[in-house]
Amino acid sequence: MAGRNEKKNITKSKIVNYIINNKITSKAELAQNLSLSMPTVLSNVNELIDRNMVIEIGEYESTGGRKAKRIGINPAYKYAVGVVITANHLGIVLLNMQYEIEKTIRMRLKFSTETSYCLEVAEQVENFLKDVEDREKILGIGRSVTYRFLEKTFSEQKPFKVLKVGKMYRVPKKGFDEWLNG
Repeated sequence: MAGRNEKKNITKSKIVNYIINNKITSKAELAQNLSLSMPTVLSNVNELIDRNMVIEIGEYESTGGRKAKRIGINPAYKYAVGVVITANHLGIVLLNMQYEIEKTIRMRLKFSTETSYCLEVAEQVENFLKDVEDREKILGIGRSVTYRFLEKTFSEQKPFKVLKVGKMYRVPKKGFDEWLNG
């Protein structure tokens, strides 16, 4: 059976996911749609507001009583970085908590299995992030479709051979180059 803290974290996670997916909501709507008691919603939402994860963004029109507060996820609470590597390009994107693009760049950079290519990608990511004020707000750097492609290629061993070492994939240069160059 889940402990008290685990249940509270699950409830908080449901609330955060609901707010992210619905953009704007109210505490009453959370209680109704998540089948939670109002005291549970109030406690969790107030904690999220104190942590600056959730913000109040105005009020709903009154239906006769006190106006309900509109709440939403704080877009500046955290950020995610996505890196997309294709055969000829490198794309980097910075997303806020509302999945809005804060910054993006796409550049021509021919893929290579050489160490120099990896160093160039790392340098480009570092340059991309140099003007991001609160770097500690970055949740992480996500892998792109390329990683899912490698997982599929590893399982089928087509169109080129892929080796898996622990959690990392290794692509032998010769087979990859033959595939890439047709």
